[in-house]
Amino acid sequence: MIVSRSRSRYSVLVISLIILSAVYCEANDFFYQTSTRQPHIIVILADDLGWNDVGFHGSDEIRTPNIDALAYNGVILHRHYSMATCTPSRAALLTGRYPIRLGMQGTPIAAGMKLGIPLNETLLPQHLKHLGYKTSLVGKWHVGCYRKDMLPTKRGFDSFFGYYNGYIGYYDGMHIDSGVGGLDARRGDSPAWHELVARYATEVLTQEASDVIRQHANQSQPLFLEVSHLAPHAGNVGGRLQVPNPIQTEKEFAHIGDSKRRVFAGMVKELDNSVGEIVQALNKAKMLEDSIIVFLSDNGAPTVEPVWQTGNSGSNWPLRGEKASLHEGGIRTVGAIWSTRIARSSTIYNQNFHLVDWLPTLYAAAGGDTSNLTGIDGVNHWDSISGLEPSQELAKPNRTLLLNIDDVEGATALMHGRWKLIKNNATSRLSFTNGYFGAGGKGPNTPPYNITSVLDSQVGQILSKLNPNPQSKMADTFLQLRSQSTVSCPNLTTAIHPDNECYKSHCLYDLESDPCESENLLEKLPELGKTMKRLLENFEKQIRPRPPYIFDEAALPKNFDNYWAVWVGSGNSSMNLSQNYLLVLLSFLCILGYR
Repeated sequence: MIVSRSRSRYSVLVISLIILSAVYCEANDFFYQTSTRQPHIIVILADDLGWNDVGFHGSDEIRTPNIDALAYNGVILHRHYSMATCTPSRAALLTGRYPIRLGMQGTPIAAGMKLGIPLNETLLPQHLKHLGYKTSLVGKWHVGCYRKDMLPTKRGFDSFFGYYNGYIGYYDGMHIDSGVGGLDARRGDSPAWHELVARYATEVLTQEASDVIRQHANQSQPLFLEVSHLAPHAGNVGGRLQVPNPIQTEKEFAHIGDSKRRVFAGMVKELDNSVGEIVQALNKAKMLEDSIIVFLSDNGAPTVEPVWQTGNSGSNWPLRGEKASLHEGGIRTVGAIWSTRIARSSTIYNQNFHLVDWLPTLYAAAGGDTSNLTGIDGVNHWDSISGLEPSQELAKPNRTLLLNIDDVEGATALMHGRWKLIKNNATSRLSFTNGYFGAGGKGPNTPPYNITSVLDSQVGQILSKLNPNPQSKMADTFLQLRSQSTVSCPNLTTAIHPDNECYKSHCLYDLESDPCESENLLEKLPELGKTMKRLLENFEKQIRPRPPYIFDEAALPKNFDNYWAVWVGSGNSSMNLSQNYLLVLLSFLCILGYR
């Protein structure tokens, strides 16, 4: 019945789009098309990519021509919000619910912890399977793996290739946490270390994604593919950053003074190449024109990070804060969507868009009836983005968004339209994240932005075939979009006044006039502050307390052939000592070989 209703709704949607095409055809008829087929949905999720680490946000420092071309030809989500760290963001994306309802509102879960998305939650791939989709996850999981029924292949994904925990080394497939190391590479539920070792992780995941697409060609069934990249997250302990061509990276990014950021730039370049390869694979498989492609970052970049030692020298400038902060730099993230089914392409979308919104948005785009989605916090943006009428929820002038309530670290934040209320905790181990970090991307030795490289990129060339406009007109349009997507705070000072630390009391910001959160308006607008505090208090009543973070020694990799594995309800299969030492030695040699 669900599939039948979805197809009926999809027919109505197509008829509506045909009527609306007359309104938008003058500017967008070269991209816009209607189809009775359900779209393929490709979500590319970057890990720890900062606001200022892509070219289309105004930075000249790191070239991201493929990502830029995808954004310029599609819709730039100018106010895209995430959670502040990895696990909560993925939980929000997959469930459409605020993590406070799941007990997952805190810092990322670590290996060996009996935590994860509750099993009574229906995840995005499960919803899409009900609509007839084939589903695949490539890359990071990080929302629970202690029981077999919490693994990706038991929670809606038909296939999985990647790793369970928060990160791995770029060349060895190992995850090291709190001094404990183990292999973390899986194909389905089976060990797959041999497929990752001595190969650069970004390239491996890209090849896997391309293979999934190639193998799906000529199939009538729609595909949902999530590519959850490692890049540009730092590798194992010590914030290890790695690129496949260190000498070339040093030369190409010699204009960057910080040596770590030069390596980071090379990692972002590999991520950008990945986007190009995935779009190329869709094009070769003749799936591109029936696809929706989403590119996102899971949270802001951790420029410096002394707690977990995974700082990657990314930049969220000029936004305040970094990963783990509820200021804009930690949660306002890179976001773009492209599809031939979007009537108004090459535009900027200024509605507040949260990770919880992706589930209903993509479900609607797939032809699903969102009234079937109960108990979610997300709102469907598909009609607004694609060119149909805004949803009733989005038509409200002051939609309330919960940014988080961390009942352990003590930080809270909420948005109400253009207004933001935030309270930091001075005693939190994460209080260091609330300042201003990262490169501005406009140094004296930095080469100017090269729009030609965007047009000539893999994505630029492929999408230009759908665009009859001359390159000169496209270039002008893209540069205008870039200017409009750049956040500027000309009078910004990095010194934070005590009244603006948000420790003793809440801070209130007008994000439209002050996106860099430099002026606390709480004393000037006390009634608005009281209203927003009441909204926040209402959410506090709904919180599901975060369970304690306790490492279970039964999860030690030595018990499972040196792998991080399911350990609750599984028998141990310890390897002999010589095998254990051999794997560790091989990993060490791989690390030395790719320094």
